[in-house]
Amino acid sequence: VFPAQCPRNGRLAITDLDFPFGNPTASVSVLNPDGTERRRLFQRQDGAALVPTWSPDCEWIAFGFGTFFGGRGFGPARLHMVNADGTQDRPVLAGKFNVGFPTWSPDGKVLVYRTWGDETDREARGLREINLADQSVRVLTREWDNFPFYSPSGDRIVFTRRMPDADFEVFTMKPDGSDVKRLTA
Repeated sequence: VFPAQCPRNGRLAITDLDFPFGNPTASVSVLNPDGTERRRLFQRQDGAALVPTWSPDCEWIAFGFGTFFGGRGFGPARLHMVNADGTQDRPVLAGKFNVGFPTWSPDGKVLVYRTWGDETDREARGLREINLADQSVRVLTREWDNFPFYSPSGDRIVFTRRMPDADFEVFTMKPDGSDVKRLTA
């Protein structure tokens, strides 16, 4: 699930979902679009690796690692990266909130991701940007926003927002968090 295609060589990064003995695990693999040359790059038993995204040069794959969806209120999640050949893996961001679902900026300098925490704390929710050079974090939104993706030109970010009725709608914004526009109803 959650396939992402490298813009340079066409390889796919995917989340593998496995259900051994009723205990689901999620890992990250890469493969050719025809399914050949599949290689698992990242797997751990203490969390799920979800929504891989390629760096613009296709050298790195970033993803969320930890507990997600219904379990996000009970377990941590952080941003993680692995080299596209599987030789290096490293945490990018860990904190007190559940973070995940990153997207690379077209210049490869930042990752935009969602943070999800305490229902009553606006600081614990929304989209954030981490500068990979200095690890500084900038707040882009403070709503229940999720699944950000940069446009190919880099001038917009598309994402989903949970509405008061608990439904999700599609929005866009500029990369600095301004000019938020709702696209669906």
